[in-house]
Amino acid sequence: MYARAMTGLLLTTHSLPRQGLVSVVGAMNPCPCGYKGLPEEKCISSPATCGRYAGKISGPLMDRIDLHIEVPRLKPDELIGATDGEASAPIRDRVMAARERQNGRLGSHRVNAKMSPREIREMVPLDKESEDFMKLVMARLNLSARVYDRLLKVARTIADLAGDEQVVKKHLSEAVQYRDRSEGF
Repeated sequence: MYARAMTGLLLTTHSLPRQGLVSVVGAMNPCPCGYKGLPEEKCISSPATCGRYAGKISGPLMDRIDLHIEVPRLKPDELIGATDGEASAPIRDRVMAARERQNGRLGSHRVNAKMSPREIREMVPLDKESEDFMKLVMARLNLSARVYDRLLKVARTIADLAGDEQVVKKHLSEAVQYRDRSEGF
């Protein structure tokens, strides 16, 4: 999530406001005790307590968070015996190539996350299959217009990372998977 932050630059006789972009990364347990959904531990929190806990973060705030990723707890043997993942260099290359695509489409130093609603409509045209898919998603998940635009931006970024010019259903489907749909959150 990018948030605009106003900072002030104070001089002896003048004050100059400056805007900055802030990336927010957060983490949260699924419930107060932290055991909800774990097969090896029993959650001791009541459903009402879990609902109140999840309700501490408002829906409009959750709408503004683009990626919701559940990270399950690893078992000791999974952690100790873990194999190395993908090296950083190829990931960096994909990200740099995606940024070049965005720069070419939006202009220097602009990213998909900063597209206006008009730019989204122009630069993320949907084919019939993708349009039908998004109508279904919006109806079933009861998503707001803000979330719809954010899904299109994330799907555009996924397509850029894959090296694809057109956003298609598979990119939209992946973007939808990053939205938090769990009960109570």
